[in-house]
Amino acid sequence: MGHRASSTDLGDVSHLLPSIHPHMNGGNGSHHSKDWYISDKEMEYLGPAKSLATMAVDLLYGDGAKAKEVIENHKPLMTKQAYLAYQDEIPGMEIYDGETGTSA
Repeated sequence: MGHRASSTDLGDVSHLLPSIHPHMNGGNGSHHSKDWYISDKEMEYLGPAKSLATMAVDLLYGDGAKAKEVIENHKPLMTKQAYLAYQDEIPGMEIYDGETGTSA
């Protein structure tokens, strides 16, 4: 695993726990930029809420059988200790060399 310039909190969580990162339609523009806007409020606000609620029902139905199955079959990418050690190695400084286009 190498250093990346961006991440999500979910990326961190998914190293240890079963995770999904759903994407919903309803917005336009580039994410996290000044041109991002919600073009379909029902799709952007209600769609994710309905999807998450439905998923919770599916996972918890029948005494949580599906949730137990997901947890039982999950193979984490790292142990908690390995993940924390990896994170401890990341801090540092990178200096961009505009002439060569490389980082040092």
